[in-house]
Amino acid sequence: MKAVLGGSFSILHKGHKALIQKAFEVGDSVILGLTTDEYAKKHKIYKVSSYVKREKALKKYMDSFNKPYVIKPLDTREGGLTSSPDLDILVVSQETAGNISGINEIRRQNGLKPLAIKVVPLVLAEDLFPISSTRINRREIRKNGNRILPVRISISTGNDLKVEAARDSIKKIMKNFTIEKFSKYSLETDQPFGVDTERLATSRAMAGLRDNDYSIGVESGIFYNSFNNIYYDVHAATIIDRQSRLTIGYSSGFEIPSDIIALIKRGNSEGDAFSKIYGITVNEMKNGIIGKISEDMLTRQELVSEAIRNAIIPRLAPSYYHEEWDSHYNP
Repeated sequence: MKAVLGGSFSILHKGHKALIQKAFEVGDSVILGLTTDEYAKKHKIYKVSSYVKREKALKKYMDSFNKPYVIKPLDTREGGLTSSPDLDILVVSQETAGNISGINEIRRQNGLKPLAIKVVPLVLAEDLFPISSTRINRREIRKNGNRILPVRISISTGNDLKVEAARDSIKKIMKNFTIEKFSKYSLETDQPFGVDTERLATSRAMAGLRDNDYSIGVESGIFYNSFNNIYYDVHAATIIDRQSRLTIGYSSGFEIPSDIIALIKRGNSEGDAFSKIYGITVNEMKNGIIGKISEDMLTRQELVSEAIRNAIIPRLAPSYYHEEWDSHYNP
């Protein structure tokens, strides 16, 4: 079985290596189409190393697989994909998979067997954006995906607890990052119900994005469960990135006492209602209402951190969610 892949491979990085590794996994031999200097000059927005230099780097890596391979000059987008009879498998990245849909149709018209398509998931940098030669050339990241400058993260809040909750979640994924507290936002209500919770969390996140890599908004709201006629407190976290991709996560929900709900329905916020009934303000409760109700078994900071963590999850492995990325990040 012959596997084929192609590209400029201007800077051999982790994303390229994943493609090559997959080609050797699925094929007994590999054909790699390497763009010529002329083709790369026309189609890349940055300066690409010479064909000879790129070929040398590829050979050094490909030799380690101990399988036969050939590197061929590539001066068209399709190369020989639509006309070569001896190809079996086409290996592509997730971000370029949408560009090859017509190849097998042309092969059929030419009397050739269709190619099996193997799509390699995105390889993400430390900042959870795809690794690409463009980004390496711009000195955003190194070839291994680590950020050169810190990942810039904003969280729209006046509450240091939320800042620390965000830090707790993010430090498990990234090492090189900064978090700033952004307080120049406005909200329509202090007590959201249902989908207003996500809407206000998103409003917070959008207000704080500016020139950051990510912006976070967290809101706690009240959700009604018609199954048991109970109201629950749930935190929603929205994360929006510089490419306008938006993800939302939720915390665990806890039941709100019915006497508090009665006051909320009269226009009080959850915190004010708790204070009126139990004679203690939210500021006096170290771990929030949930800390008081649960006897500190659970804290508000943990709920906020959980919601942010769950908003991050779709970003860790976007291939499961069939995400498409802007071509700016093509390797």
